[in-house]
Amino acid sequence: MNKFLLGVLFLLLTAHALLAQGSWMPEKTYWPRTLIDSSQILVQEVRDRVTRAPFSSWYASIIYASNIDYSTCSWEKQKARIARCAAFRFFIEGDTLYGDKAKEYLLVANRENAGSITEEYTNIIWDSEIISMISIAYDFLKGNNYNFGGDEQSVRDRIQWVTGSLYHDVVDDDFGLLHYAWVVGHGEETNYGVKLASAVGMAAIVLNTETSGSNYARPSTWIEYAVTKLYRQFGLYLVDQDGGWAEGHHYLGFSAVNFIPFAFSYENFTDGIPQVFGSTTYPPPLQQYRFQQNTEWGIKIRMPDGSRPPLDDSFLNSYYYSAAFASYYDNDVLAWDYIHSDSPYNTWASSSNMDVEMICLYDDIYEGTTEPDYTTIFLPDAGQAVFRNNWDNDANYMCLVGEHDIARTGGRSHEHPDNTSFIIHALGEYLAMDSGYISWNEHDKVRYADNHNLILVNGSGPSSAGSYTANGTDAFIENFYDTQFLDYAEVQTNYQNVDFTRCTSFFDNKYFILTDFVSSSSTKSYEWLLHGNGGGSTGGGFTFLTNDSRTTIGSQYTQNNVSLDCYINSINSINFSSYDDYHDDGTYNVPATHTVTKATSSGSNTIFSSILIPHESTQNISYEPLNYGSTVGGLVAIDSTKILTLAKDYTYGISTLFDSVPLVFNAKYLAISKENGAFQPTNVVLKYGDYL
Repeated sequence: MNKFLLGVLFLLLTAHALLAQGSWMPEKTYWPRTLIDSSQILVQEVRDRVTRAPFSSWYASIIYASNIDYSTCSWEKQKARIARCAAFRFFIEGDTLYGDKAKEYLLVANRENAGSITEEYTNIIWDSEIISMISIAYDFLKGNNYNFGGDEQSVRDRIQWVTGSLYHDVVDDDFGLLHYAWVVGHGEETNYGVKLASAVGMAAIVLNTETSGSNYARPSTWIEYAVTKLYRQFGLYLVDQDGGWAEGHHYLGFSAVNFIPFAFSYENFTDGIPQVFGSTTYPPPLQQYRFQQNTEWGIKIRMPDGSRPPLDDSFLNSYYYSAAFASYYDNDVLAWDYIHSDSPYNTWASSSNMDVEMICLYDDIYEGTTEPDYTTIFLPDAGQAVFRNNWDNDANYMCLVGEHDIARTGGRSHEHPDNTSFIIHALGEYLAMDSGYISWNEHDKVRYADNHNLILVNGSGPSSAGSYTANGTDAFIENFYDTQFLDYAEVQTNYQNVDFTRCTSFFDNKYFILTDFVSSSSTKSYEWLLHGNGGGSTGGGFTFLTNDSRTTIGSQYTQNNVSLDCYINSINSINFSSYDDYHDDGTYNVPATHTVTKATSSGSNTIFSSILIPHESTQNISYEPLNYGSTVGGLVAIDSTKILTLAKDYTYGISTLFDSVPLVFNAKYLAISKENGAFQPTNVVLKYGDYL
């Protein structure tokens, strides 16, 4: 009896040792097991999709890629994409010509060639994409019972070698130069880390039963790395409580090329059951709170054309793959976002595309007919206050920035010092711009404080990002509220030993009123900047606005018969000037130019009072600057509407006239509107006041 028990114990220990070396989950008996779980989803459903729009157009690009000859490609990632497309075509059509073509590359798959440590580091992201694509390719070959002709183990060995080689050099080689660069550069905490973790996780799923005498080559090692690192990347390094991606939306999409396939594949392979690694139980990524919040963050900040605002190192015209998640989260809004944009059914990605993944993941029973149930929204943890009046493509929209903690520091080298800056998109036009990205090689032209809509102090703003750190200073979105006709938020920050409070009112769902309270212990020069979409190479107009005495009172930018008028006043005298600066206009690696409005004022404490009015170019608007000593503002007439805005640095009462009506208030900031001839105001906002 004792010998029997010892024998059982020996068998259990042997099985555990094998599990530690290779199988990290009981092996499935079916394929495919990644993007499609054939135990739950009928394979025929995916095969049927490619016969109808929008899937048919995606499949056409897959067919095109599957016919490209490997010899025409200079990059391994290009060859991996061909193999993935060929394998998927075999899975759909059953033509062994394309199964053979996929196998051809899987037998010789490789990492990208590197001539320097810099190239080797950059190639981490491309090698990660290669691993994901060859894992998917193998899965689809298996999913249609491809006859490997005795080569299957060689294919598996090659995937294991490519994955283990990358994992060894980046993670495991304590004395290697690439590992050193990874640690010093905090690679694990960036998009590089997300792509690497997701890639080795994909390989672990398709090679679940493989073993190795080397830790770095074991699928069980890879999957533990993938799950534990992604948990920290989404929970600590890159994603805040509101779901914002710290590096900007472009790098969210760039990372998603890897993490979306892995998240769904892992959910399928584990049947959605949380797994224990070390002594901690980890829920699958799709079930984690910040992961889900991240899928919705882009919708909350999206501009009226459906693209994401080009904050930090983000390109203009950045879209997302929201509909991939619609079925899992049972959320038609995710499909609505995907379909209703200037780039509907987007599958574009920087190096490859997401056509195979979207055919598998997007269930078109979610037709995208459901708009979000909010308009204006405040995301203080992500660092955006988003004002909008509706979800139409001609909506009035502003995105105001105020980032702190993860939202700012997690951006690292991709962070821009843009706190208090803003974007305006209205009446179908991009009017007040963020500088965007252009490209990594060109981002020095657009990544500094003076490339953004904020206030410089003696020509300087918050410090710019370093090679590994975000630098800059924190800002906080506070005192925000949303009503039917008035939305309001403040951004508080400090840089160059100056305190800033930018008060922003969205008035009548049409106009944006900015009041900047600036406080310092010594006299400084302040430069209020507006980067508008006019002048330079934009093809749009720029002009200064003057009053009847030819005194400059602001500026105007015009695109396609839509204008943005910006009127500016200050308690100290203003000197207006302009200059051209760079921005990203959607053309990769080619800097575009626009004209910047600069309003310069000197003092220790000062106030800038400004109002930004998007309007059709034919609309008649007038502005009268108002200066009552230490109280400053302006009176705007727009058709039959009049808006009065006043600001002061104290709370005792003053009196004035508003359209011949006596007005007394004690607030530091007042904005009020009314129709001509009416006594009752239509909108009022007060800051630090209790009577009007």
